[in-house]
This record gives sequence, C-alpha cells and structure tokens, in this order.
Amino acid sequence: MPVKKTILSIITLLTAAVIFFAGAYLYIQKQAETPFNEFGFYKNFKISFGESVEKIAENLAYEGLIKNDFYFMVYVWEKNLAASIMAGEYYLSPAMSIGQIAGIITGGKAIGREITVLIPEGLTSAESERILVGANLINKSELIEAIKKENLKKYPNYEFLKDKPARAGLEGYLFPDTYRFFKDAKPEDIVIKMLENFDKKFTEEMRLGAPKQGETIFEVLTLASIIQKEVSDSGDMKIVAGIFKNRLSIGMALEADSTINFITGKKMPQATLNDLKIDSAYNTYKYPGLPTGPISNPGLTAIKAAIWPEKTPYWYFLTAPDGKAVYSKTYEEHLKNKAKYLR
Repeated sequence: MPVKKTILSIITLLTAAVIFFAGAYLYIQKQAETPFNEFGFYKNFKISFGESVEKIAENLAYEGLIKNDFYFMVYVWEKNLAASIMAGEYYLSPAMSIGQIAGIITGGKAIGREITVLIPEGLTSAESERILVGANLINKSELIEAIKKENLKKYPNYEFLKDKPARAGLEGYLFPDTYRFFKDAKPEDIVIKMLENFDKKFTEEMRLGAPKQGETIFEVLTLASIIQKEVSDSGDMKIVAGIFKNRLSIGMALEADSTINFITGKKMPQATLNDLKIDSAYNTYKYPGLPTGPISNPGLTAIKAAIWPEKTPYWYFLTAPDGKAVYSKTYEEHLKNKAKYLR
C-alpha cells in the first residue's frame, strides 16, 4: 500500500475516533445536565466513609436518583471530583442533574438540620397540619391541599391505595409516627414520607386480612379511624371493633360520637341533640353503615383491631369520663350505664 494512502487511512481513522469520542463526551455531558425525573421527590441518601465512586454511583441508580451509574462515574472522573466526595447524609432528588448531585456531595452540603416531629395516633390531617405549621415546616392549608383527591397524581401509585375511591383524598393514610423532616421539605415530600411509612408498617398479613373479612383497605381504615377516636386501650379497641362489626352485619347504625365531632370540629364525649340532626354522610346516627371515609389517621393497634376484632355478646358501649369503656348487651342496659356514668 502506498505511503500516501496509508497516511490518509490513518488520518481518516483518527478523525473518526476524534468525532466518536467528542460525540460520546458531548452525549455524556448532556446526560449529566439532564435530571432523571423532573417530578421526582426528595429522599435521604447516605454516603459511608471510604465508599468508592463506583458504589456511590450504583446506590444512586438503585435509589432512582440517577438514570445510569456509568454517566455519573464518567462525570466524576472527568471533573476530577472523586477525592472531594464527602461522607454524610444528603437530601437528593431525581429532579437534580448528575452535575447538581455531584456538586452537593462534594460541597459539604450534608444534612445538618432536621426537625423531629411527633404525629400522634388518631389526629385528623388538619390537626397534623397544625403540628407541622407549628414546627415551621409548612404554611397553613398546604398539607390539606397536598392530600386532596385532585392532587394525588403527584404521588407514586401505591398498592394500598388501589381500592381507594376516586372521590377520596388521603385522610386516614398519613401514618402517625415520629418523623425527621428536613427544614426545606415541601408538603408533598412530607406526604410521601408518611405514605412510605404506611407502606412499610401495613404488613402483608394485614393486607391479606382485610379481604378475608370482606372489606377493602379503605373500609378498614375508615373503621379503624373511628375505633381510634372512640377508645384508647388496645383491648377495648378489639371489643369496640367487634361491636361495630355486629352492627354493620345487620345494618344497624354505628352511632359513633367521634364521627359527629369530625363534622362539627368539636371534642364532645357525647354529641348534642342538635348535632345529631346534621345531614352528613359522616353522621353515623342518621345513616347506617360506614361513613364516607376515615375521620382520622389511625395507628397500627386500631387498624389491627378493625381487621381482627374480638367477638363478644356486646352491642353497645360508652366511654366513661375516666376513659374506661363500659359495655352492654342490651339497649336497656346501655341506658342504665349512660345514666350512671354520663350524668
């Protein structure tokens, strides 16, 4: 082969190689600048001391924070950032680009300020919102707005939400617990963390137990939310759940004062006669069956009681001023107990 032709071939190959690598470089740069999911939620991401770039990249991809671990590794090596990555816990989102994530984990921006918030069992979402507002995490009405039915497309399609009626929001699903929220968390981030917690705590056994009782998860939560408001002792919850199940089985009204309080916003141990006349789907004195949805966000004990109630001969109960539950087999006995304990 003539020397001139050989040189031309080499130049052609080198040119092709340069074009290829330049194209590859530009493509990787574009990937590094493009967020994996612009609608992604923030989540905690931990980097342990001594963790390799490869492992960090693998974990980022596993957590759904980046599209591809290879692009991340190339970006870090190309920018010579490997030695600058700092161990710690970070607040990251797939709505961030690889470049932004790399900037955070190499810039010493680990989470240092989180707020611990206790959300007690049995609070309505409005009551939970007041706690979050008091902790300076959100503004008034932001949580209520975030859980409305029209805003639910923002959240993952959890299995436990599949039987939720389209008309319903997320009342009943905001699992009560002690949480650590970031100061700059958005209302949607708070909701997703509570839903994730529900998904972990609501076990497979519980998910299978509901259908066996002939109920949906939504119906279980609705009943559990009432039980949670009516009594506090775990043993009482099982008995009260049994009483409500007895009533539901024959189409008898639940007559739960807690549902009246949900309508009025009061905290009365016994509903007034005027309140009992309110025409609402939550008025369980006026309408038999379950109300239209949960009246609080119940804890595990109340949920378990709703799924596995205790069978008893009781049809009536009341809660005395000292918090003790008093049970009756007949209406006549119930009236006597009301006269005795609720004077």
